[in-house]
Amino acid sequence: MRTAGRTGSWGEAPPSTVPAAWVTGDEIYGNDGSLLRWLEGEGRPYVLAVARSHSIGQDGMQVPAETLRTTILAGEWQRIAVGAGSKGPWVYDWAWDRLPYVTEAGWAQWLLIRRSVSHPEDLAFYRAFAREAATISDLA
Repeated sequence: MRTAGRTGSWGEAPPSTVPAAWVTGDEIYGNDGSLLRWLEGEGRPYVLAVARSHSIGQDGMQVPAETLRTTILAGEWQRIAVGAGSKGPWVYDWAWDRLPYVTEAGWAQWLLIRRSVSHPEDLAFYRAFAREAATISDLA
């Protein structure tokens, strides 16, 4: 895959030549709508960080991702270990909400929110695109 450069276009490598089960990245990629559309068109699952202010379509309006955290109830957070570090496992609380975007049959989009266990005010936001049957553990 070729990254956006001076032309602002995404990739020309056929999907079969890029052996990746998932695409992940930070806010610079998650906030790039052309990249999201390209990945979706190629059938490439992704989990990409987005800014708190990233616009999400909700009830016919564009709202910042951060405002959707208020729709998540306390009991909906799930504690998930997402890897191991030198000081032990990386454990976070995760919540998600399916986004109302039209996708190909069998696919779906979500907003994921990651919360620090030790500092619950520390939140990170992610856009995800994956098979409809994906679980929050798959995406975390």
